[in-house]
Amino acid sequence: MKKGEKKKTAEGKLRFRVEKEGTGLDRSTEAKLARLEAEMAAQEKPLVPTDNSTGEIKETGRANLFLLGAVFLFTLFIAKLPFSDFIFGPLNQFATMIHEMSHAIACVATGGHVTSMTIVPDGQGHGGLTSCIGGIRFIHYQAGYLGTAIAGCLLIFFGQFKHRSRETLVAVGTLMLLSTIFFMIPGLLSPMFFQALASLIWGVVLSLATIYAGLKLKDSMANLLLLFLAINTAMDSLRSITMVMTASIFARHIFSDATNMEQLFGMPAILWSLLWLAISLAMLGFTIWLSYFRKR
Repeated sequence: MKKGEKKKTAEGKLRFRVEKEGTGLDRSTEAKLARLEAEMAAQEKPLVPTDNSTGEIKETGRANLFLLGAVFLFTLFIAKLPFSDFIFGPLNQFATMIHEMSHAIACVATGGHVTSMTIVPDGQGHGGLTSCIGGIRFIHYQAGYLGTAIAGCLLIFFGQFKHRSRETLVAVGTLMLLSTIFFMIPGLLSPMFFQALASLIWGVVLSLATIYAGLKLKDSMANLLLLFLAINTAMDSLRSITMVMTASIFARHIFSDATNMEQLFGMPAILWSLLWLAISLAMLGFTIWLSYFRKR
């Protein structure tokens, strides 16, 4: 006999015993208990997905994938508009923040110490700069581009959960605020004071704006914002790697994580760029499959 059948048989025997021996309760109480039992039975859900529930999951997955595609196309569309810089300026700073945070977190995670972190240009070819003492350079030098790609993939993954989008935004904003406090403030005591101050302002604004959006927006709008950030973060990682790779092909010297890796470990910058591009594309493809195509 199956487990479910045994359970039903035991419940039947118990009900028969109660009916036979009596409950000792008055009729009104028994009626209330009967109604409560009926309500609980109506709310019970099957332990395994039924055909209907599986269909609902598939429909939800298709809707989420359609929304992701729509946000992607919308992003490409507004990128061509004259005022796109006003929109993509903060988004680029957001992606730069994620890039430098990835360096800093990898530095600390491998036993190093971050002395400063900036997310604004310094006039010497750096769009942002994280200064790390110690740690494993082979890891934290690569963490910028790959960390940004990972962050974009995570945002895409969590973007499928519409009713968790607000919490995700608050979590991202909180992590950014903590990074601003612990990694940027020490830079105020360095020779890069003005870059550190500008970065600190950007960091606080971006962090608080993300937290505020998570606290105030409705679920649907928070989900759209999360997907928008996810796509732009992932695209920024791929775009930045491609720019470094192109510069390496045409022998244009630019400062980048790839050139750092070339100087330290000998392998040409273009090969590091190709490796990071392949890893980023693989992660992105796996994330989309896991989020929207995997059988549930």
